Amino acid sequence: VQSQKRAVKALEYIVSKEGHDKNIAIVAHGGVIRVQLCHFLGIPLNNLWKMGVRNVSVSIVSDWQGNYMVETVNDDHFLNNVVGKGYISIV
Repeated sequence: VQSQKRAVKALEYIVSKEGHDKNIAIVAHGGVIRVQLCHFLGIPLNNLWKMGVRNVSVSIVSDWQGNYMVETVNDDHFLNNVVGKGYISIV
């Protein structure tokens, strides 16, 4: 629960500093992404590892009038043209 509070607080801090009207890229570990998605979707943290977040995937959370909406989770379609069906991630 503490990690979720810290992760959400960090995201909200970044958005408040950069502005609600900007596109912001935040690069994070999959665990951090999962706890934030659980928060925004209202999913209990005990379901954290039931959510797939692959390396280099994109999850999009938008801010609409101060309300966060999860738009995309775990999108990695752009890798299909790069590595084909087998995923090789170098991070």
